[in-house]
Amino acid sequence: MVLSMTRVLVVDDEESLRDLLEFALQLEGMDVSTAANGRLGLDQIHQAVEAGAPFDVIVLDFAMPIMDGL
Repeated sequence: MVLSMTRVLVVDDEESLRDLLEFALQLEGMDVSTAANGRLGLDQIHQAVEAGAPFDVIVLDFAMPIMDGL
């Protein structure tokens, strides 16, 4: 049986927070992608779904430029 790695998308405009979350989640064995705002995050979500590999978890900031987390 092949176990798939949990795929996580971290969306936050603060680079240091993205880096910290990416590091911590990778230590837990997760496959982490990041985006700097909601628009970029939404683009990554669509690309992942189209590729047949959607994210399992999305962690996002509510207050971001371009497009917020709401």
